[in-house]
Amino acid sequence: MTSDARANDAGTSDAPTTDGPTSDVSAGDAPTSGVLASDAPTGDAPTPDGPNRDGPTGDAPRRGRPRGTSARELELIALRLFAEQGFEQTTIDQIAAAAGVSRRTFFRYYAAKSDILWHEFDHEVDTIRHLLAEMPDDLPVMTAVRRAVLAANHHRAADVPELRMRMTLIGSVPELTASAALRYDAWERAISDFVARRTRHPAGSLYPLAVGRAVLAACRAAFDRWAARADADLTAYLDAALRALAAGFADDALHSKPVDALGTPPTDASGAPPADTLGTLPADATRTQSADPTSTPAVNATDTPPADAHGARGGRQGGAATHIPPALTLQAAQAAIEPVVPGFRITEVVARGGGEVNSVYEVRGAGTDRPLIVKVYPERWGSALRWRSKLAKEVHVYQLLARHGIAEIPRVLRHEPAGVPELPSAFAVLTSLDGEPLAAAGDRLTDRDIDHVYQHMGRLLAAVHRITADRWGYLTTRLVDVQPSNTAYMVDQFTRKLRRFLELGGDPALARAIDRHVGRHEELLAACWRPSLCHNDFHDGNVLVARRGPGWQVTGYIDVENAIVADPLLDLAKTDYYSLRHNAPARRAFLRGYGGLPADGESRVALYQLYHALEFWNWSAGNGKRDLLPEIGADLESLIAGQPNARP
Repeated sequence: MTSDARANDAGTSDAPTTDGPTSDVSAGDAPTSGVLASDAPTGDAPTPDGPNRDGPTGDAPRRGRPRGTSARELELIALRLFAEQGFEQTTIDQIAAAAGVSRRTFFRYYAAKSDILWHEFDHEVDTIRHLLAEMPDDLPVMTAVRRAVLAANHHRAADVPELRMRMTLIGSVPELTASAALRYDAWERAISDFVARRTRHPAGSLYPLAVGRAVLAACRAAFDRWAARADADLTAYLDAALRALAAGFADDALHSKPVDALGTPPTDASGAPPADTLGTLPADATRTQSADPTSTPAVNATDTPPADAHGARGGRQGGAATHIPPALTLQAAQAAIEPVVPGFRITEVVARGGGEVNSVYEVRGAGTDRPLIVKVYPERWGSALRWRSKLAKEVHVYQLLARHGIAEIPRVLRHEPAGVPELPSAFAVLTSLDGEPLAAAGDRLTDRDIDHVYQHMGRLLAAVHRITADRWGYLTTRLVDVQPSNTAYMVDQFTRKLRRFLELGGDPALARAIDRHVGRHEELLAACWRPSLCHNDFHDGNVLVARRGPGWQVTGYIDVENAIVADPLLDLAKTDYYSLRHNAPARRAFLRGYGGLPADGESRVALYQLYHALEFWNWSAGNGKRDLLPEIGADLESLIAGQPNARP
């Protein structure tokens, strides 16, 4: 099976209805048993790909493990006790008891009580080392250092109180003060060792040491200033300090604002701010009253068609154009576009396919080579409220990305959840982008094109992942079905998928094997301590490319209707499963562009690929594509056996 035949609509997450629990409601504790256990939280909201989540479990295997925890959960409990009782007065037994685990379990995560306060710092050092090892050789040393430091730091203004408490403890408790010098030395060595490798100087020589210590000093200054002001993300301060350091603290660097209006940090090469956080837009902020499509960036709102139709798109996307059915007349298209682009005279309306929930039309106009896109969400596809919610989500996510400096996406000009008299269905008007899906152009790319295009893909996904949040969940115009940790979120997701697998006739023995595999590797889930915005469908059917000069370039990406807030490696694993895992040169290029993986990254990606394969099996079985099931079943068995890139 080709990778582009596996993806698009299989990726719909088990989304709750929009009136479900929100981030304002307590999400409760992590599940206390295996992912198939009947007491795991399921809720009762219907999912897009099947019946209610609390349906019968059939032959669902049960594991009955004791309550799980994570390093982060122990850390939060310990910090609370330190604040209430003092560091020296708090014992390991008290921390373990408050977490509901044994003393032995505590030592699985931490070798000593003092290590709790340095857990994130130690992880940051490991992450920086790994990221620097993956940086392209042609990237300037200080650019590589800056990118690695920014990628390894995700602290926001809301984190300041916790971090201030940490620093107060470290500065006042002798045991912790003594360990600080060792930790800072390890951080500095991560930088100096990289500089030594790149410059071919001995590790202890002047230049590597000078760079390592200067970078550490600049970052500590950025941290102190950020902690004092608490008015932006830490990465905004780190970025400003490291850019000034790289410029040699020249006068023009020192006289510029450290952060552009604090809260709008300077953009990186990806076109996105170094990091930022998820937010919501008011409903009345999602419509632009006027726009000139000829002056907007080249972006595309065309949905990828269903998975078995990739590469068969009409018109400029490949193949012959299919003229519009009566569902969207010229009059209806004009009524949709006129308020936002006055004077746009329509010459032709062409069907561009669509996804599971909408139809997509390209609207061409006289005197411009930049058509517009109209996406229509017809009520015939089920609940009108559901598709209006999908429309609102798509608009919200596109505007959220744009607000964070990401340009390679559609620009939303108008959306009408209730339609207009001439077009009574929910619809949106968006700008368009030249190009075609990477899946359709793949055979025409040279080796050099592949390296360039997939590196660019990696940078684009990394930019999305720099938008972070506090908790995990499904994204609409707000975060719903909220979970307090990645472990809780993924256990819940595996629970739903395995139950659905059994309902659709999946092999109970294979379900039990998946369940056991997840249980044995559950500690990998705890490694993600901060979730990111995830595209959740970032494959080569949704990435658009065009020939520019002698080669091919990425022009943008589309289809954000499946967006979630989760471990960024869950998102990367989906890209890997559908587009990369059987294409080693593309995968290497993508990971270079992305910035590399953390030390446990390959193991986490493999576990998440198992989730995506299970999700794909359910989608295929539920949509009558049972001829795909043997191959997907072989995928599942290979992933359980630890062979994520094996071909059936």
